Amino acid sequence: MLAKTGAHHCSGNNIELGTARGKYHRVCALPIIDPGNS
Repeated sequence: MLAKTGAHHCSGNNIELGTARGKYHRVCALPIIDPGNS
């Protein structure tokens, strides 16, 4: 499944990525299974 996924590099840091997800810890990778229409 990972072979068919694309990669998007976030311009923020790992703390901002975790906060955007609603978590209060560092996140180094965030898989998106179904991006929907957003």
